[in-house]
Amino acid sequence: MRADLLSKGSHHQPIYVEPVEPYLSDTVSLQSTYGDLLKQYDRGRRFLERRQRSYCDGRSQIDMSERNLSFAKQTFDTRLLTEMAKEMNVSPALLKDDIKLASAVDTLVQNCNADVYGALFHGPHPQSRKAIMSLSRTSDLRQQHRIQGVLDRRFRSVAPQVNDDDFETVAYNEVPSRLRRARGGIEKLECMIEDSGEPDAPLHR
Repeated sequence: MRADLLSKGSHHQPIYVEPVEPYLSDTVSLQSTYGDLLKQYDRGRRFLERRQRSYCDGRSQIDMSERNLSFAKQTFDTRLLTEMAKEMNVSPALLKDDIKLASAVDTLVQNCNADVYGALFHGPHPQSRKAIMSLSRTSDLRQQHRIQGVLDRRFRSVAPQVNDDDFETVAYNEVPSRLRRARGGIEKLECMIEDSGEPDAPLHR
């Protein structure tokens, strides 16, 4: 992974960085159905690439090995954001949103062994920014499930659904809520059995 290849030592040492993906605007017409979404992704991706290049050239003091964007006052990211927003003739707030979208797409590309760009930007049903952002915050298994489903035309949207087959728990602090959810499901099933008048004994917890 890119993070594993970046040295945590001096920021001025030569390092290897994986080649970035070509901009979608170079291969897909921005006048397509996905034009607005592609423009947003394209702006965000250009920021991320210049940010990485600045680090590789030793022109910034950001720790790219952590890959944490920081738009606090006086940070490198904030200065670069202001500079590039002016170049692109958009507001810094709009560019910041575009960067979040590009980061979300990058997450899906890294986690899914599938044609993510095809699912997001080439499918028969346009995907929304909200759906992409929502999917990027789920587990890799859920991401793969939704992306492949759109590619196979089983789903119209990549957005996570409550009836997805994948049951995800991505952090230890989520375990209690998952157990409470399971208990609620069992209690609901028990009530349904009791209401049905079946002679079977109630479920035991």
